[in-house]
Amino acid sequence: MQGFLFIVIKHAFALPLLPFIFDGGNLEKQPVYWLALMFTLLVLPILLPIAWKRLLSTRFLGQYLQQPYATPWDYYFDRRKSAFMVIHLNNGNLVGGYWGPGSYASAFPEQGDLYLSDVYAVDSSGRLGEPVPSTAGMLIRRDQYTYIELFSPPTGEPEV
Repeated sequence: MQGFLFIVIKHAFALPLLPFIFDGGNLEKQPVYWLALMFTLLVLPILLPIAWKRLLSTRFLGQYLQQPYATPWDYYFDRRKSAFMVIHLNNGNLVGGYWGPGSYASAFPEQGDLYLSDVYAVDSSGRLGEPVPSTAGMLIRRDQYTYIELFSPPTGEPEV
């Protein structure tokens, strides 16, 4: 449905230019129309979805319109906010990690898989300890854990 909306908006911008473009003489006399048409056909289709996503993320429109995310998982990870994680495995063990720059979370329809760039030790009470030395990160599949606890990094940590 959003694709149709973008097409309609793009054509609305192009409509006033059509009489000048189809008159072949104007193309040589008025190069500004040629540039406007190229903007409408090439640049606008790229800018409209970006602008739409930003508009949906504003408080004003966001409270009235449905967010374009298939699942809460997609919503959370699309925000790209760094977080410490304690992952509760199916066997009862806990693993910890940092989701930040260099990490990845799969998206709909195959959501649930994670790559965490940093791995942290977790004690028996579920508290994160020190980073695990000499690690290249951690891959974890959705079928390996029951749930994930998320913790905000201390202030001053870089965002993704």
